[in-house]
Amino acid sequence: MTSFDHLHLPPGAFLGCTLDARPDAHGLLMEYIWRTIVGQIFLSLIAITGAKLAACLSVDYSFRTQQLPILYCMAVTYVLDAWASKVIEQFTSSHVVPDMKKTIAAVFKTTVCRLTTHYYREVSERLGAQVAEGDIRALCVRLFPDLLKGIYNDLLFPQSAPTILAFGCAYAHAAAVSGVAKPLVDLFQSVCTKLDPGWYSENTAMSESVRILEEDKAVLSALPHIHKYADHVNVREVVIAPIISADAWTQWTEELQAQNLSTSHFDSIAITFPEIGIL
Repeated sequence: MTSFDHLHLPPGAFLGCTLDARPDAHGLLMEYIWRTIVGQIFLSLIAITGAKLAACLSVDYSFRTQQLPILYCMAVTYVLDAWASKVIEQFTSSHVVPDMKKTIAAVFKTTVCRLTTHYYREVSERLGAQVAEGDIRALCVRLFPDLLKGIYNDLLFPQSAPTILAFGCAYAHAAAVSGVAKPLVDLFQSVCTKLDPGWYSENTAMSESVRILEEDKAVLSALPHIHKYADHVNVREVVIAPIISADAWTQWTEELQAQNLSTSHFDSIAITFPEIGIL
C-alpha cells in the first residue's frame, strides 16, 4: 500500500478543471469515468467472440444427441453478433447523447454476459462428455433410460439431466427438512423451483407471481440470521484474508513495515514508455 503526505502534485494530476465543488457530484463522477462505458462494450464483444468459439468447437466435437444446447448456443451467437453491429453503430454515433450510450452499454453487457455465460456452461458439459467418463451429462444419459424402463425417444432425451437433477433436489430436500433451519430449507426450495418454473406452473398451483412472493418471503425470513448461518458452516478458521473485516484489516495494516520516502525521491522518478513520452 502507498500513501502520500505533503507530496506536491502538478495541476495535471487533478481531475477536472476547477477545485470548486459541483452540485451534481454523481454527474461529475460519470464524466470522469466515461471510459468505463467503452469497457462495458469491449468486454461484451469479447464474450460474443467466446460464444462463437464455443459454438464452433462444439459442432465439431460433440455427439449427435448433444446438439440441442449447441443449437441454442449457435442461435444466441448469431443474434448477439448482429446486435453488436448495431450497438457499435449507435455507440460511435455523434447523434446519440452520452446518457443514452450509457444505457445502451448497460443493457448490452447485461444481456450478452448472462446469455453467453449460461451457454458456455451448457456447451462445456457436452464437450466434457466425450473425454470424461464421470461427466455429469454422461452419467445422466446412462441412468435415464434405466429409469424410463426402455421408454425413450428424442423428445425425452434432453430431459435426462433435468430429471436426474430433480431427483437429487428431492432427496436433498428430504434429508434437510428435519435438521436444517426452516428459512434455509425454504430458500433451497426456491432454488429448485427456479430451475424449472414452467413445470411447477403447469403441475402445481405455483404461478410465477406466487413463486416470486414465496421467494421473497423466504429471503426475508433467512436474512436476519445470515451471520449466524455463516458462523455455523465451520470455515471461519480458514478465512484469513485481512479484508474480511475492519478489525482484521486494521491489524494487518498496523503490522506492515513502513518505508518513509521524501518528496524529493518522487520528484526524481520518471517512467518512460516507447513512443509515448515521460509520465
